[in-house]
Amino acid sequence: MARRKKISKEDIKAKLEPVGKKVEQASQVVGGIAKATAQKASEAGEKASEVLEATGEKAAQVGKKAVSAIGETGEKANEAGKKAAAAIIPEVYVQWGGKETSCAELLERAKTDFRANNEGAVHSCKLYIKPEDGLAYYVISGKEGKISL
Repeated sequence: MARRKKISKEDIKAKLEPVGKKVEQASQVVGGIAKATAQKASEAGEKASEVLEATGEKAAQVGKKAVSAIGETGEKANEAGKKAAAAIIPEVYVQWGGKETSCAELLERAKTDFRANNEGAVHSCKLYIKPEDGLAYYVISGKEGKISL
């Protein structure tokens, strides 16, 4: 029977941090592209609006509608970029002693425990899984806690 390799929190952190950074980078890139596109489209729409104002009020109204539609398109592109970045988050599981748990489930349980024992929003979250102790330790918004696996 093959022996299972013990996974340290450093190993888990080392494997998950690059994934999180890549997801964050992808989200920032997509968001930046969407913002730049919306800005350029907005500028173009504003220029079109100025030209159309010279031809009368009705033409100006058409330009304003175009600027609004372009802005909405930029916002939709930004939302789509965030959804695309979120779609590539891997499912991570920890296995030990014939048991298994999802890291996402542990994260949600840690947030629930934090909210039950503390006031305030979750601004940052670190999760340390120690199968040998049967516990997962967390630091959420600077406050420590623990949950059972």
